[in-house]
Amino acid sequence: SGSLDSALAFAAAWPRGQVFVGNDRLALAVQRAGLAGTVPGTGCSCPELLAAIHRGGKRLYAGEGCAAPLGDEERAALEAKLERIQAEMMRWLNYIDSIKHAEKVGITKVAINRRMLTAAGGEGKRAFGAACRLPLGSVPAEEVGNIEREAGRWEPVWAEAVAA
Repeated sequence: SGSLDSALAFAAAWPRGQVFVGNDRLALAVQRAGLAGTVPGTGCSCPELLAAIHRGGKRLYAGEGCAAPLGDEERAALEAKLERIQAEMMRWLNYIDSIKHAEKVGITKVAINRRMLTAAGGEGKRAFGAACRLPLGSVPAEEVGNIEREAGRWEPVWAEAVAA
């Protein structure tokens, strides 16, 4: 479900199960609530942000991956970092929402293809020998270049957010 309330109800009814939420905008809230994680939709074009929220959230809220409990300063610093990462993801998701004449799945796939090309070293090469299948929905041809440029502009911002 894409609802935190529904996910919390599922978790209460099935305490030994893992509950995931299908809403990228709730990634940090999902970690705070102690749920298993987020199933990305449009956010899968920026997986490093979702992965950082997941790892950081598990460390901060569940103590996973910690040899010793985090101190107050460490907790505050990690919380601030996770807030910044979530904010970057929200800006990207808002950009996707702002494109009114194309479907979100198509926009996401255009961005993923652009990122795969970048990871492989440029035009004509594919990272991992693969490509993202063309969109099921429509993306006007004139919009493809805009989305690719925008995804390219965001990549360093995402890398900085995760590293900071």
